[in-house]
Amino acid sequence: MTFLINKTARGRASSVAPSNFKLQIFWGVFRLLLVLLVGVLVWYVTRLEFFTITTVEVSGGETISHEEIRTRMLDELKGSYFLVIPKRFTYLYPHDRMIEVLEKNQRMHSIVVERATRTTLSVSFMEYIPYALWCKAESDPSPCYFLTRDGYAFTEAPELLGGTLIRHSVEDIEKIEEGTVIDVEELRAIDTFIERAKAELGFRITSLVHTKDKDIQFLINGGGMIFVAKEKDLTTTFDNVKSVLESKEFKHIKPGNFNYIDARFNNKIFVKEEMDTVGTSTEELPDLSE
Repeated sequence: MTFLINKTARGRASSVAPSNFKLQIFWGVFRLLLVLLVGVLVWYVTRLEFFTITTVEVSGGETISHEEIRTRMLDELKGSYFLVIPKRFTYLYPHDRMIEVLEKNQRMHSIVVERATRTTLSVSFMEYIPYALWCKAESDPSPCYFLTRDGYAFTEAPELLGGTLIRHSVEDIEKIEEGTVIDVEELRAIDTFIERAKAELGFRITSLVHTKDKDIQFLINGGGMIFVAKEKDLTTTFDNVKSVLESKEFKHIKPGNFNYIDARFNNKIFVKEEMDTVGTSTEELPDLSE
């Protein structure tokens, strides 16, 4: 009796097993076809012109080539993800990678990459414009940094020849790093002094030194220096220097025929000429602070 029951159970098992195996094969093939179908559908849809970025628009900056930026962005749109979804697909374009590439240009900042339309990518940025050089003391081999009109040092400058950019050398400073290094109002006051020196006195200032004593030494092209105190109003200081140099006693002073003009003190201007004599303005300087 027991023998017959066991035989019947084995017979049922053997008859059901082939049926389950065929069903598993069916569902396996079905899933594979479904995955392939979805893959083909994704491949096709993501390549439709309706969903494809075809144009890159660039705005901003003053000297950086927009065409160069556009070309670099189009290069980043080449290829595809997992050989299926193109990088030009409007909803999956490589935004972060594009920002990373653009940030390698240290003159660019405030970079924005976004879709202007479904098929157009917009790239906008601002540019740091080199206005002067910010350096450690002349004897220090450390590289200078480019300086903007707003007093922001933004990247190391290559070794430059000539006097295209005013060179600010700073004494008693450990290291130059990116960031705001001089107050914008102070920089504008210095710039105004330099511009007036050229226009009104014929002194072309090519570099200056910010001393550890909080003074400024203006170095004149052709020879000679002007010493001023940072704590004093540079407009008043310049007017005092001009007043002295227009006097009969010092009217002969020109670049190259004097050592320095010292305007750091109240009501007195000291002029040291080449013959190692120091002349002092004898007239009382007017109060030009108002």
